[in-house]
Amino acid sequence: MYSCLAVRDPQYEGEYLVGDQMGSIGKFKMDLARQKHEDTFFGHSGGIRSMEISKDGKRLASCCADHSIRLWDFATCKAQNILAGHHDVVVSIC
Repeated sequence: MYSCLAVRDPQYEGEYLVGDQMGSIGKFKMDLARQKHEDTFFGHSGGIRSMEISKDGKRLASCCADHSIRLWDFATCKAQNILAGHHDVVVSIC
């Protein structure tokens, strides 16, 4: 299962996030003619189930099969907080 999110902030127009089964989230810039891999969020150890960007476009929240939620700095792709200890897969975040 893959998780995909289109970034709706005009500042990041054309950017998409794709979460994979290995626990990483790829940041891509796409238009009709091409796609470019911009960066990657690394840290989860299981499949990404859901992602959401904060209203100000500065943070990304992701949840995963590794029973955690991570809060990321969107610009640097670095984890700021890890919410761990859930007893099962975290499947959705909003």
